[in-house]
Amino acid sequence: MGDIGSSKDAFEKNLATVKKGDTESEEYQEALKTVQNYYKAVESYQQKYEDGLFDDSKIGQLAATQAENLEELNKLLQDGIITIEDYNKQKLRMIQIEHEASDIDLDTWEDYAEYLEENNDLLKGNSRQAKIAASAVLRLNKGLDDIQENYEDWNKIILNSSKNSQEYVAAMTEMRNAVADVLNVSNEFVTDNFIIEEMEDIKLAALGDIDAIERLKFSLAKGIFGEEALNTDNFLNELINF
Repeated sequence: MGDIGSSKDAFEKNLATVKKGDTESEEYQEALKTVQNYYKAVESYQQKYEDGLFDDSKIGQLAATQAENLEELNKLLQDGIITIEDYNKQKLRMIQIEHEASDIDLDTWEDYAEYLEENNDLLKGNSRQAKIAASAVLRLNKGLDDIQENYEDWNKIILNSSKNSQEYVAAMTEMRNAVADVLNVSNEFVTDNFIIEEMEDIKLAALGDIDAIERLKFSLAKGIFGEEALNTDNFLNELINF
């Protein structure tokens, strides 16, 4: 299914070309090949599954790798399609990709994860969880530094500029990224409305107010999962480092 997932975007794009029906064009012929190969891959995979060559645990593992962002991964977990272990494995992959594209040094991350694994009883022998914990701490520190340094400027622009202005968009994007780091989530979860509504707690969080950070986490989680989910026993504990 890894091959199926990796070719899904190409399949959808080429299916649209095939549907146009320009059968004489070279583009059509190439698109048709891609569509046919995709269907063959799906049929082959389905047959192997029906023959018992894949078990349910592998289905979950493969489904997790198809998630393109944390929102999709959380949905798979909520729907019971993947396990906590599948979730953590894929989240770790996503964290590494994010670090490679951010200011957080990969060597620093790995060294800190190793330190946590060696010195924290809860993380001994669990390098995967140590890396997730290390990422959360490094992102928290980075986000707090960014907010402390830029809060006054961002706040002034957001409150006084037109939402359509370039400076507003830039300030909002930078604040969303910083808050996402503090809360250890993908920035797609941190909306413009969330920033505006939680501005005071964002400021307090930057000053080191732990209660403010916890309120921000709860408010964000409530917006994503709903009040009912938050009242479910151990729901947030299952979402590692949310």
